[in-house]
Amino acid sequence: MPETHRFDLVYRAVCEDYAPFPWQRRLFEEMAAGRVPRRCVLPTGLGKSSVVPIWLIALGESARSNGGIPRLPRRLVYIVNRRTIVDQATEAAKRLLWCLYESGRRDGVPWATAEGIEALGLAGEPSIPGENVEAVAVLRMTLGALSGDETRVPLAVSTLRGELADNKEWKVHPARPAIIIGTIDMIGSKLLFSGYGDGRGNRAHHAGLLGQDALIVHDEAHLSPAFSRLLRSVEEEQDREANCNGGSPHWLRGVRVMELSATIRSEEGEGDASIGSAGDDLVLTRDDEAHPVIRQRVSAVKRLSMVEVADRDKGLARRITEQACKYEGQGCRVLIYVRSPERAADIRNAIVQAIVKQRKEEKAGGRVSQKRLMKQVEERVAVLTGTIRGYERDQLVQRELFKRFQSDPDRPVRFEETVYLVSTSAGEVGVDLDADHMVCDLTTLEAMAQRFGRVNRLGGEGRAAEITVVRAPIDKKDPLGEAIEKTAEILSRLSNSGGTGDVSPAALSVILGWKDVQQAFSPVPETLPATDVLFDAWSLTSVRGELPGRPEVAEYLHGRAEWEPPETYVAWRAEVRRLADAEVDEQPLRHWFRACPILSQERLRDRTDRVRKALDKLLKEHRKRTSDENADPSLVLLDPEGEPHWRDLSDLVRNPGDRDPLAFATVVLPVELGGLDGSKPPPEDPRKLDVGEAGDGQESRSAGSRRQRFLYTSGAEEADEYERLVTGERYETFPSSANVRERERILLQDPSEEEDEHKVELVLFDSPKTADDPQIAGGEQTLKEHTDRVVENARRIAKGLRLPERIEEALMLAARWHDQGKDRPVWQRYAGNDGANAPLAKSEKYRHWRVLCGYRHEFGSLLDAAEAEEVNRHPERDLILHLIAAHHGRGRPHFETQAFDRERLTTDNEEAAAEVMRRFGRLQQRLGRWGLAWLESLLRCADALGSQPDPADGAPGGHPDARSGVTTSASGEVRP
Repeated sequence: MPETHRFDLVYRAVCEDYAPFPWQRRLFEEMAAGRVPRRCVLPTGLGKSSVVPIWLIALGESARSNGGIPRLPRRLVYIVNRRTIVDQATEAAKRLLWCLYESGRRDGVPWATAEGIEALGLAGEPSIPGENVEAVAVLRMTLGALSGDETRVPLAVSTLRGELADNKEWKVHPARPAIIIGTIDMIGSKLLFSGYGDGRGNRAHHAGLLGQDALIVHDEAHLSPAFSRLLRSVEEEQDREANCNGGSPHWLRGVRVMELSATIRSEEGEGDASIGSAGDDLVLTRDDEAHPVIRQRVSAVKRLSMVEVADRDKGLARRITEQACKYEGQGCRVLIYVRSPERAADIRNAIVQAIVKQRKEEKAGGRVSQKRLMKQVEERVAVLTGTIRGYERDQLVQRELFKRFQSDPDRPVRFEETVYLVSTSAGEVGVDLDADHMVCDLTTLEAMAQRFGRVNRLGGEGRAAEITVVRAPIDKKDPLGEAIEKTAEILSRLSNSGGTGDVSPAALSVILGWKDVQQAFSPVPETLPATDVLFDAWSLTSVRGELPGRPEVAEYLHGRAEWEPPETYVAWRAEVRRLADAEVDEQPLRHWFRACPILSQERLRDRTDRVRKALDKLLKEHRKRTSDENADPSLVLLDPEGEPHWRDLSDLVRNPGDRDPLAFATVVLPVELGGLDGSKPPPEDPRKLDVGEAGDGQESRSAGSRRQRFLYTSGAEEADEYERLVTGERYETFPSSANVRERERILLQDPSEEEDEHKVELVLFDSPKTADDPQIAGGEQTLKEHTDRVVENARRIAKGLRLPERIEEALMLAARWHDQGKDRPVWQRYAGNDGANAPLAKSEKYRHWRVLCGYRHEFGSLLDAAEAEEVNRHPERDLILHLIAAHHGRGRPHFETQAFDRERLTTDNEEAAAEVMRRFGRLQQRLGRWGLAWLESLLRCADALGSQPDPADGAPGGHPDARSGVTTSASGEVRP
């Protein structure tokens, strides 16, 4: 079967029977040959996200036609500009998984179970059409051979937006093809060894997997020029590393970068048309333009009109509301864009009030009460901004209203009632929105082009969108003022004499080719050069805290821009006040937030200056409510590296000076303070502000729940008691089981401190599947059992990656010795082994980590391995010893003295520690920063796999792949 025909068949199976466009076939042909375009420059609405299935099909074809060796990277890292887009991109990738499951189910493959398909939320999908079955099966088997693991589905799909985020699939098996979807912040920080919230234990692990054997696809790249430049810098630095060493080994494959965009920002600052020829870029050709569907979308009717107002505040909001409400009663979808989240909220409320007033005047509501009428109208008007929590954002996406705005070629021409979506830039880029009409304020031209792409997206006969732009006087202090003024001038040319202008994709393509168009774009932020010195500093991940010459990565990801000030995250936790009252110091606090990290569903994000203003208002209202003008609640501040610190609220509302502690940090507020709208009192039950367990059995102790926080009271005259922190439910016992285990415990009240002689502890329970800790996830294992498992998994990984024999041997030797340092009395005591049994590697009853007095078992393993003949005579001795030392994130470049083996002489420990640093330097020079980190990741993945039960033993969830997402700790450090 010709490869292009096979591509068509698989593509149709994945994309709901849609035939590929000509440009999609060309991209497949290029990728199957191992060639990756530098950029794909395509108008909005032509399916740029189809790059994901195209890559996977091309990966399989390139391996099938090349003796099983892929010409493309095994991992696709898809980076989006806005968090809202991540889940939509993930849904598309999940259809690929569904195809593989469905194909495997047809052929009776053990991992392809009904439970697996149901877990994807795709159980109701139609079967693969008969003519596509064979082509999908060929792809499935090719990917299975690539991964070298027949016990799991041969594709991982993960999103790094938090909890849904990280199902950890992407870091289970390095040979398995993977699709990783995330934002610039989440993926960019990890690529630079500085993953937000990772902690030092996981930073090199994540950098290695993202920085090797990965195709990084940067969507809407023209909106993030600083990040595009950073990605190219990483690519160039990896090439330089390889050239310095006489060429990179064939088995070390650096990143490849491809940008997706509807607009090109050239380095010289001139705009290019989105349709045309551009060197290494993939662009539309005449074949594409002649395609009936592309022609329909590119020429979709979009009529622009402009309305002016004299007042840029209330007048602007009033006119936008009026223009939007004129569609009431037409049964259509109206999209409203504004630049400010405050204005978005005001307009949403104004639209609701206007419709309610209109309905009452028309008596359209009949005898419906004012309250009920208000609720009915509110159901038809929603707000999408970047300043709502992930929890509320996820709820919005699931609403029927939001689903109506999604592209659907079979959508009705008219709905029963008009619906409205008010959005900021959070809904401009890459979001699958398709409104009938639009009303908006003015912004820069590239953002206006994105907005125009969210209306009448699919085109079609009889469909014409009205776009009303309300123009207000420009604020002279607005750093984007000149660009917005130029945008107004350009758009006015299209609608002279009060008429309407054409802003279809075809028309925009011409506009973007005008000579003066660049003046209407937002200025390019100052791009900070990422140098080899900085890459070196960021790679020193075992050095905690500040390090001279190692800046935070945020400005390297986004650049410096006056119009894009720093941002701050805010979350609410029910345990904060109790931890503060108990005066818990920062070390146990660090362990708590690593075990129970802030999830994306808990956080909102806003400009730092706005957050400070809201916190100031919150403090004043709190003092007023408590009648205490000196009240100063304590809160937790997570710095950009995720390290927690206690702060008084008053400290954060003061003028910060040169260094703002709120910039790119996360404020964790006690729920008792209430929401950021300080003018409202806290809810009657403030615990409702804590959504850290939402979706995970927050309402009850359900079997499917994940993490659960309890207050445990013991030693009192009454019976011991567990109180669920976010619900108040009380239980006499909370049994440890295969589904839920204790993860962390903090003493809040000691019996010796109180007269009633009872102890209070804060306890975190988590399921082994999500605990993300190999130390506890797989139950008890002897040292020999665990070592044998890890060695076998190391062998499988090496075979799947086709590593050279000496590297495979090095990996297996490192696996054989990696945990030998656990065979020490101090570690066995920590593991709860009384010495009567064989040495343990994994336990179900660990004592407190303080029992170890700082000892690190991997340092002990290093000392043992350094004396082993099989290690010393191996040509990769340095690599073997480094992999052992670094398999929990230390040894990059050092160990602290507390980690030393007290059974050895101090001089032996000191010399070994010094050699760890020298060895790290030698290997990083030889293998490159990301190459060395990737090799470390291979052992870490083998260790994590070896910590799990064999799939044949039966994993929770009823299918072997159910436990495949468990690897090393997303919160930072695993147990010692």
